[in-house]
Amino acid sequence: MKKFPFLILIFSLFLILPVHAQKTSEDESVRMDEIVVTATRDAQEARRAPANVTVITAEEIERSGATTVVEVLDKLESIRFRSYSGNASQAVIDMRGFGGENPYGKTLILLDGRRLNRTDMASINWLQMSINSIETIEV
Repeated sequence: MKKFPFLILIFSLFLILPVHAQKTSEDESVRMDEIVVTATRDAQEARRAPANVTVITAEEIERSGATTVVEVLDKLESIRFRSYSGNASQAVIDMRGFGGENPYGKTLILLDGRRLNRTDMASINWLQMSINSIETIEV
């Protein structure tokens, strides 16, 4: 009988310890590394990718004063846009020399992992992407 109160005390301590262990500060913020998905579809840190990767953040877009995705990307040295009709929504991208005579099918454009390139090899509508909703652009 004398062991029964002692066992209850030990058992209650085991119940209280996990509750105490789960207390965390809500002010803590978690910083995650930038991850890019390369042509091999392997997620890896941007700084360790075996390719030239440029990451443009929402803050950089806001500071640039650009109003369209075309204006943001056209400021990069490795990207050029050409518009045969003067319409920015149908601009053709020439990226790091991959453009030429038929630039439509040579550069893959993804939005949230979804392919935007059209099956008829025509240019995508660059104005369908709202600049205000972009968190990052990876080139």
